Amino acid sequence: MEGVVLMECRRCLRPTPTRIHAHFQHLLHYEPGLEEVVFHEEGEEEFYAFGLPDLDLLPFLTEAFVTEMPYTVLCEEGCKGLCPVCGADRNVEDCGHEPEAFHPFLGLKDLLPEL
Repeated sequence: MEGVVLMECRRCLRPTPTRIHAHFQHLLHYEPGLEEVVFHEEGEEEFYAFGLPDLDLLPFLTEAFVTEMPYTVLCEEGCKGLCPVCGADRNVEDCGHEPEAFHPFLGLKDLLPEL
């Protein structure tokens, strides 16, 4: 199974198309006379799906697809990300802020007395 999913770039949060390839292999067994399909995977429980001829494979396909999704993606290899001062997308505009000038814990220095 293959598809494309939009994931957020981990640096700039831009929607990034990401190709996913997932392997899906399950054994479905139907016994004539029984109005059910038995789903069995090695080492797993058996699942029963009622209401033939319709069989909902969406839960199995979703599991196979989601487990193959990467944890993070980048929109491009040289993505500059968001400005930590003003939040501007540094790939689109230069806001003039120096990334080294901002430190996330800078505001905490006033909470401790000088040693």
